[in-house]
Amino acid sequence: MLVGCLIKHFKIYENVVFTPVTLGCEGSLSIFTGNNGVGKSSILEAINHFFNDTGWLINNRAKKQDAYVAPIFLIKKDEFNSDIDKSILEAVSEYFWNVSESANPTIAKNDSIKEFLNYRDSIKDNFDTDSYYIFLVGRKYPSITNHFATFDSDIKNHVLNLGYNPDDLGKLYKSILDHYAYVYIPVESSTQDVLKLESQELQELMDKDVLDEIDSILNRKLKIPREALGLDRGPKEVNFSPLKHINDSLDKFIDEANRSIQKLGEKYSFSTERNQKKSLSVQDIRDRILEEYFSIRALRKDNKLIENLSSGEQRIALFDIAYSLLSQGKRTKKNLILAIDEPEASMHMSQCYRQFIRLSEISKKFGHQVLITTHWYGFLPVLDVGYINHIDHSNGIKITQHPLKSVTSEQKTLPEDISLKSMFDLVSSVIGMMRSETVNWIVCEGVDDQFYLKEFLGEKIDNLCVLPMGGIDNVVKLYNYLYTPLKEKPEERSVSGKVVCITDTDYRPVYPTNHISLKNNLLTLRRLQLHKGEFELVELNKNSTRYVTVIEDLLDARLFFESITCVINNYGDESLKSLIKKMKVADGAIYSGFSKDLDSIEGLDMESHKRKSEIVDFVSRHDIKYKIAESYVTKFNESGLGSPEWAESIIELFNKTKKSTNKSSQGTQQSCTPA
Repeated sequence: MLVGCLIKHFKIYENVVFTPVTLGCEGSLSIFTGNNGVGKSSILEAINHFFNDTGWLINNRAKKQDAYVAPIFLIKKDEFNSDIDKSILEAVSEYFWNVSESANPTIAKNDSIKEFLNYRDSIKDNFDTDSYYIFLVGRKYPSITNHFATFDSDIKNHVLNLGYNPDDLGKLYKSILDHYAYVYIPVESSTQDVLKLESQELQELMDKDVLDEIDSILNRKLKIPREALGLDRGPKEVNFSPLKHINDSLDKFIDEANRSIQKLGEKYSFSTERNQKKSLSVQDIRDRILEEYFSIRALRKDNKLIENLSSGEQRIALFDIAYSLLSQGKRTKKNLILAIDEPEASMHMSQCYRQFIRLSEISKKFGHQVLITTHWYGFLPVLDVGYINHIDHSNGIKITQHPLKSVTSEQKTLPEDISLKSMFDLVSSVIGMMRSETVNWIVCEGVDDQFYLKEFLGEKIDNLCVLPMGGIDNVVKLYNYLYTPLKEKPEERSVSGKVVCITDTDYRPVYPTNHISLKNNLLTLRRLQLHKGEFELVELNKNSTRYVTVIEDLLDARLFFESITCVINNYGDESLKSLIKKMKVADGAIYSGFSKDLDSIEGLDMESHKRKSEIVDFVSRHDIKYKIAESYVTKFNESGLGSPEWAESIIELFNKTKKSTNKSSQGTQQSCTPA
């Protein structure tokens, strides 16, 4: 994956600047934020120039000859194919894994280069250097394509000292381009041009080269019966090439024409000039196919040309097509990096949430790297996999990186206006969607909660969006922000669907400004509670009794034990694998007892029972809880069990006094739930 980039003298970036992209351990979605003019788009454009040679945009106060763009790549060794000898690749990677300030006097004087080295060390903490290459390779003005930025002379001397020819490094840039495909969609791009079948962007998204497809068809060797070619001798099946057949047939036609006209006794003939080609080439036919076949096939929506739609509808069409192509889950020839400038541009607020969720899915669920610039912050409380890179120019260029999963609990590290705007943007998007279509929402605390709720409720509640908020504080905050506009009479009449906010019963209580549900359960806030085997959905009322409950407490004891056993066998150490074999489901256990130190399972002997806390600690980890959720849902589907009783209680909240509506329902066609 692309993990960072050094940029010098490109657009707004005068002098060298290091921009982080992703540390990798929290996913490959990277979102760049900041005020207008801070250089968010410049980063994506610079990387686009590295890959696609789109032209230098030099800072007007800089020397052209010093400009370069040098991305940093983290690549799994067994997935990288290159013509360069592996020993040289190892030498280059080893250099960048270990290079320090002492390599070059310039480094000690340059904070950006030192930032890169510190960032490299953070990557090293999470990735095995024996299994991964790290390469920094750049493009330098005007057209030097194998340049190594500040390290250029030093790494070439390093390779030479090891007995290798530095010229062999000249193939590294091409190897990177063969390994990655970079598709950049700027905010001002022409949607109809991007969505042409013959466009480079759409071909990369399809993972097919139209020109290669045409060439393959024309040059393909097919076995066909000899009779089909008018032959009565030779092999029964003949190798047939469409291009060769066209040329042979045309040559035959010309020969017959020449024989006919030469019967007149005059020396007429159809012939070519000397040194002029005598046959059609693939390119001749390819050009005509592009012109006559592909150019007349324009994308339409509801029988309307894309170019005749509004700018917002065009952007939606662009994301629809990109999502449909990239969500196939197939392994592409190249590793795709999709870069999109301001996905929310020209788009109604109600559509922003859905588009960001889809882009997150392209990265998290389907394995493609996604880079985004944005001014819409509604994603902050929702997305939990990836990084936000915030750019500030108030006192020189400063780029700070935050894992998305920590932003909701650590928003104090971001500017206060972003923290506040993120919730307002999300509220506007939720209400906007409820105005334009019938959407039902369940707002929950975390992604693992979302996983269970989607499984148990998704088919039983129409057009359901399950929205994880990263903790009870954010669930209650969203409820408070939704309460005021939704309680207004005009708003109550203009929206369709309902919002049900579900929290755990935590040790630390959090209460809303007003816990009373709106009319007809238009907006409801409840906490899950299990006590002595009895389940309740309780109001967040300060006077109500509290018994600590999380969603895992409500899961079937046997299936939960099977799930944690599976996860431990896949992700635990040998000690845990051995220990789980000595555990069993306790007699009479119905629920998992997650909050009570897994009281649904017990050891087969005293020693294993005393060590049960090791299993409790392991399954309580955030990343492991999500893996358990995946395993549980799979086993639940295989078991044939019906939805649990507690799920039916949530469904009842949506079924109370539904308002009739004539609005179209789009929720079943378009996913609005993050993976």
